[in-house]
Amino acid sequence: MDRKLYIGTALAALFTAVAAPLSEAQDDYRKVLVNDGLAEAASLRKEYRFAAAADRLEDVLSFTVDSLQRDAVQESLMLCRNGESMLDFCITPKTIARKKFSLETFFLYYPLEEGCWRATPNALDPSASFPWATYIPDGAGEIYFSAPDEDGIRNIYITERQGDVWSAPRLLSENLTSSGNEIFPMLSPDGESLYFASDGLYGMGGYDIYVSRRNPETGEWGDPVNMGIPYSSPFDDFLFVNADSHTFFASNRDSGEDEVTVYVLEQDSNPVRRAIYDPAKLRALSALEPAASAQEPSPISDPDIRKYVDKYHQVNALKDSLAAFSQSLDAARGRLADASDVARRILAKEIARKEEMIPAKEKEIADASSALADMEMDLLMEGKVVDRKLLRQASAAAPTFSFRRNALGQDLQMQVLEAKPLFDYSFQILPEGRFAEDDTLPEGIVYQIQMFTKSSPATVAELKGVSPVFCRSAQGRFVYSAGIFRSYSDVLDNLNKVKKAGFKKAFIMAFRGGEQISVGEARKAETVKEGSYQVRIIPADGKSLGSAALSLIRSLTSVEVVRTTEGGGVSFLLGPYTEKAQADSIAGAIKNSTSHEASVEEL
Repeated sequence: MDRKLYIGTALAALFTAVAAPLSEAQDDYRKVLVNDGLAEAASLRKEYRFAAAADRLEDVLSFTVDSLQRDAVQESLMLCRNGESMLDFCITPKTIARKKFSLETFFLYYPLEEGCWRATPNALDPSASFPWATYIPDGAGEIYFSAPDEDGIRNIYITERQGDVWSAPRLLSENLTSSGNEIFPMLSPDGESLYFASDGLYGMGGYDIYVSRRNPETGEWGDPVNMGIPYSSPFDDFLFVNADSHTFFASNRDSGEDEVTVYVLEQDSNPVRRAIYDPAKLRALSALEPAASAQEPSPISDPDIRKYVDKYHQVNALKDSLAAFSQSLDAARGRLADASDVARRILAKEIARKEEMIPAKEKEIADASSALADMEMDLLMEGKVVDRKLLRQASAAAPTFSFRRNALGQDLQMQVLEAKPLFDYSFQILPEGRFAEDDTLPEGIVYQIQMFTKSSPATVAELKGVSPVFCRSAQGRFVYSAGIFRSYSDVLDNLNKVKKAGFKKAFIMAFRGGEQISVGEARKAETVKEGSYQVRIIPADGKSLGSAALSLIRSLTSVEVVRTTEGGGVSFLLGPYTEKAQADSIAGAIKNSTSHEASVEEL
């Protein structure tokens, strides 16, 4: 071998041997820098310095190579952008009290019915993981609960009493489901709002608190809206409840390991939102220090009389709650006369459900009033007289709250029905064909592939593996067609599969709302999309949505964002949506959580 060639080859081998471990060392060092940047950004985010945390993550992203680390950085960056967008909509509630409790038992200190919290029945959640207890008051006709799915991710389910058994649990709503966990669902007293916590929806880190409103006409739950600062924070926040004219929620923002703080706030049905950008003010707001007046000593010094006064306030709060509930029921009755047939059925069911709740509420007031009378009698027996003047002073003073631990309810033995496996309506060629469980076609434009007709019912063998196959009657014959296709291109792609399965004369048919129409008419309607809606967003700066708004939109909907300059100004379109309620919910979330304008348009 030539001497120069030999030396060159040897040097190349040497450089390769040295470069390999050097490259690995650089990769390891880069990963350490990324992890340090993530930790620093998380610390800044928990100090409400979202912009500084985002800037730090942008720097980290510039040298992040590992794909998993890039995902982690981008996810953390999204939390920062979300936090920035929430600064425009802060609420300043009045804090009545706060106290630290064990994470295992904190919920027992909420002023709810005695024994209403129970260990989650194994029939609903055999995992026995956090949260291990569920709100199930005596006489409950339905249970909202959190349980893990096949992947161990918690979702919100509902089961309803059906005589001596309970219905198979079903997912409450796809709108309330994320890639993360949803926990502690709590229905409002009027049944119109559902509060819960999630670590997978649009939030600023950890568990945030959300509310979903029930559509009074359809009964469906709307898209969840983050409750915002100070209810949500970069820490874990959960179990939001309105009770006895107070608002309660728990958080580990100011707590040690395995403990949480329960905050008691003055309930505000119409809070004022305002922008707060100063991190120090945000930290002070989220600390939720009790008002100074709430910490002043009570004008009543005797502890037994103070307990009487607390019970007196509870009775009045229960009466006020029932009055508000009755007004809500009257409003629902008022909507009944003008509602459509579909809406009337849903409203009637909702009214019946609320009417069934009234006796329990009246009993709760009666029990509390009886307990109040017993307490007054005990005071009289001890020679203590309730000074009505001091009672009025206590009622007029700043509200106070005394934490009291309730007992855990008895374990609930439940017989829960098995969930019936859902029929798979996706088009397939299987070893054995299957008839559709329901021959009803969905609303809107639908294409099918007609296979054959017969004067007598077909057998499974005659399907030749095609699934699902629908049957309808026409002129005394049975007509068999395959699949549910939403576009002409989709049905065209599958036509040959049906022909190859043995149905050489198969052809395409089209339907609108279950009624047959021509294929040409269906293809034209595909482009028009009659009866659909879109959301138009007008950016605050007239130019762009910004990353925070884009993150919010992606958490609300999977449709593409289209930029348009029609009318001389820049706007962004989302859609189309077949349901106006869905479009309204998305537009409302955008208006509530960003500075952009959003409206719904019918196409």
